[in-house]
Amino acid sequence: MFQLNLLFGPTRRSGDHCGVKFLRESELILEEHATKGLPASEFKNMLRESGLLQNKNITWVTFVGYQDFELMINLLTKDPLPETRLQFLLQVVEYFPSSFDCKSFSKDGKCINKERVPGKLYAVATELGAKRTGKGHQAASDTLLSLRCLQRPKGLAPDPVFLQEYLRRSLRRLWMSASPTVMAYCSS
Repeated sequence: MFQLNLLFGPTRRSGDHCGVKFLRESELILEEHATKGLPASEFKNMLRESGLLQNKNITWVTFVGYQDFELMINLLTKDPLPETRLQFLLQVVEYFPSSFDCKSFSKDGKCINKERVPGKLYAVATELGAKRTGKGHQAASDTLLSLRCLQRPKGLAPDPVFLQEYLRRSLRRLWMSASPTVMAYCSS
């Protein structure tokens, strides 16, 4: 696991901008991102050369990670967000063929016995008894906490059958409005 600090100029947006405020509240030193951050073009090249993309042997662990996937796909392709959810999800599956989303997994895996899964990572982690290492809203710390959440279903032993079916059920839920062909595939 690693964390990169991307080049980001905080002065390009108002200091009152909610995103800039959030980053400062998360204790990011934005001035260092502006002077020492990795340019997006270099990150794109590193990502392409890394072997991480389109690799079924790499599992991406996220917490509501579709925005992160969208940003990386946009960086790689320079294309705007696809017009339909199906087109977007097909791109996600193409670039990141194996992924687990901690929030979806917590709900679908019945790891949290609540009708509604908490919206924030720290709340899911608290429910599952997973411990954080590092500061919140830092990529490496959040990723490690998401992974720990996946490893700690409260009071449940890992169910290999469920783990095998998780991806298919997640795709079915996400593609509810997709074409009948996709629905037939996800239901088989």
